[in-house]
Amino acid sequence: MFQIKKSNQIITVFYLFIILLFSCFTTNFSFGSTVQSPYTFQSSFVSLNWFFTANDSIRSCSTVADLDGDGYLEVLLTSRDRNLYCLNKEGEMNWAYKTSNPIVSSPAVADLDNDGTLEILVGSWDRKLHCVSHTGQLEWNASIGDTTDSSPCIADLDQDGSFEILIGSGDQNLYCFNATGDVEWIYETGGSVRTSPAVADLDNDGTLEVLVGSWDGKVYCISHEGEEEWIYRTKGIIARSSPSVVDLDGDQNLEVLIGSWDEHLYCLSSDGEQMWNYTTNDAILGSPSVGDLDNDGKLEILVGTGAQDRNMYCLSYNGSLEWNHQHVNLWI
Repeated sequence: MFQIKKSNQIITVFYLFIILLFSCFTTNFSFGSTVQSPYTFQSSFVSLNWFFTANDSIRSCSTVADLDGDGYLEVLLTSRDRNLYCLNKEGEMNWAYKTSNPIVSSPAVADLDNDGTLEILVGSWDRKLHCVSHTGQLEWNASIGDTTDSSPCIADLDQDGSFEILIGSGDQNLYCFNATGDVEWIYETGGSVRTSPAVADLDNDGTLEVLVGSWDGKVYCISHEGEEEWIYRTKGIIARSSPSVVDLDGDQNLEVLIGSWDEHLYCLSSDGEQMWNYTTNDAILGSPSVGDLDNDGKLEILVGTGAQDRNMYCLSYNGSLEWNHQHVNLWI
C-alpha cells in the first residue's frame, strides 16, 4: 500500500511539473508572468488563488506593503532573473525594476526621505544596494564592494529621526548607509557576510546594537557607531542563518539565536555568552523563528536543517527538543 501511495504522489507531482513547464513555454520571457490557476490545489488548510512565474529561481522572501496608499497590499519579490517585481493583490505585475545581475536579497521597505511615500531597498549580485521608489524608479544606488545575499535591515540607529540601512557583502564587510545612500560606517569581519543583520537594544542602554553572522564562523555584535561590542565564535561557517533576537525566558533580557554549519543552534545571552546549544544532524542554513505554538505561555523555537537531515526541529525556550519533522523527498 505504501508503494502505491508513493507512486501516486510521484505521478501527481510529475503531472504538475508538466503543467508548469508548459505554462513557462507559453509566456513572454521579458518579465515574469501571472497565471490565474485553472486548477484547484486544495488541502484541508489552503487553496491556490494565483501564482507568478519569474524567469529564474526565486531564492528570497517576499515582502508585502501598501506602496501606493490605495488600501491594498502589493507583493515585492526578487529573482535570479535580475528583477525586483512588484505585484498587485491579484498577482499581476505592476512594475519590474531590473538590475544587471541576479538578486537573492529580500526587499525591505521604509519611507526613507519622509515624503509620505515608501522606498524599497534591495541588494544585488551587481555589487550594489539599490533604493527604488514606490513606482519602480531608481532613487539611488551605493557600492557594497562585492556580491550580496544579505537582505537590508532598516533602523534609526543613532536616533536622529532618520533611517540607516545595514547590509552585508561578500567582501567581508557590514555596511551602514544613511537614508540618501552615503556610507556612515563599515565594519570588517573575517569572512563573507551572506547573512542579514538584526538590530536590538541588547544591553538596555537606550542605543541599538547590530548583530550579524559571517563565514568566519563568528557572530558579531556591533554598536550603533560601528564599533565591536562582542564576538562569539562557532565551530563552523555561518552561511545563511541570520540572527533572531527575543526574550526567550521572560527575564526582560534578550537572547540571540543563530545556526551554524557545525550543526548547532546557538542561544547567546545579551553579552555574548553561550546559554545553550542544540545539536542537529546537519548544517543549519535557515534562520530560527520563535512563537508560542501551544499557547502555554512559553516560546518555542523552529529551525530547519540541510539536505542530508531534512528536519524541522521544534525546541523549547531552554533548548530541549519538543519534536522534529522530517521532510519526505518525493523525487527519491
